[in-house]
Amino acid sequence: MENGFKENEEKQAWADSSEHEVHAGKPPPLTCNIKTTIERYKKASSDSSNMTSITEINAQHYQQESAKLRQQIQMLQNSNRHLMGDSLSALSVKELKQLENRLERGITRISMKCCLLRLSTCRKRPLR
Repeated sequence: MENGFKENEEKQAWADSSEHEVHAGKPPPLTCNIKTTIERYKKASSDSSNMTSITEINAQHYQQESAKLRQQIQMLQNSNRHLMGDSLSALSVKELKQLENRLERGITRISMKCCLLRLSTCRKRPLR
């Protein structure tokens, strides 16, 4: 009788356990645990591979952006050199003419601004 009592006690402890499903007082079948474990593994590995691919996509995007910005910086530096009169030997006649027109427009704007400032300071001076 003592063995029967101990066996019933173990079955009851198993049934009361909140960690396991109760299948007629028996532990769940082993295949059920393996399937859920495999499903969890597949889900976790697919989530991590998705994160890896997103990270790779972001890295490629930032590399492309970086290359575009480097190219833009190089163009601006070249343009600045040309405006300062440096590295002109690489320019064609057409490019030199465009640069000359651009500089002339800039000089005209600067001259107009100087004239306007002189006029405004003359108006502010009191008459003697």
